[in-house]
Amino acid sequence: MPTQTFFNLPKDKQERIIQGAMKEFSQLSFSEVSIAKIIQHADISRGSFYQYFEHKMDLYCYLIRKFKRNYHELMVAKFREHAGDFYAGYLAFSEYYIRAILESPKFGFFEQLYLNMNYQLNKQSIDILFENDKQEKLVDVVSVADLVVDQTEVEDVFEFLHKLLNQTIMEGFWQEWSIEQTNAQFKRQLDWLFDGLKNHSPQDKEKE
Repeated sequence: MPTQTFFNLPKDKQERIIQGAMKEFSQLSFSEVSIAKIIQHADISRGSFYQYFEHKMDLYCYLIRKFKRNYHELMVAKFREHAGDFYAGYLAFSEYYIRAILESPKFGFFEQLYLNMNYQLNKQSIDILFENDKQEKLVDVVSVADLVVDQTEVEDVFEFLHKLLNQTIMEGFWQEWSIEQTNAQFKRQLDWLFDGLKNHSPQDKEKE
């Protein structure tokens, strides 16, 4: 997170720094982005930059947070719409999320994020969705009655699903898929998880 010094700046100066960073992160991968270029666009000194942010990753995570902060509330809403059904709720969320990313005015930023995503960026992206303790807990709005996990494992399941979702979006950018193709690929994988890969015989179904 930025320091309080950053938040004490006039709004127009905060916005200038954000826009300077967005310009760089929308054109280059995280590793290629130069702090020198960011401070040049923002018209601030290097010393000032480090008064506002601990390092480049600190700034990058702040930008991701700005554009993803409402998605936790969206997940809660989708699960409520589907009466807590895990499959239907997460599928509805994923369809909205994929469209929001691929139709975003900040498309270049997300394109660079997903085309160059590694373990650290993937984890940071997921952690941001769950970092606010004041947010309504997902475990309180989902039903696990028909699943083989209990309430204590729900957060682990969400983390796994988000990794899969990020992986699908990343592949979509690489393959230049449409929104519909990306949604279809994620639904296919979600179906594998929820339906299983085993071919159940009629006898097996009778035993269940």
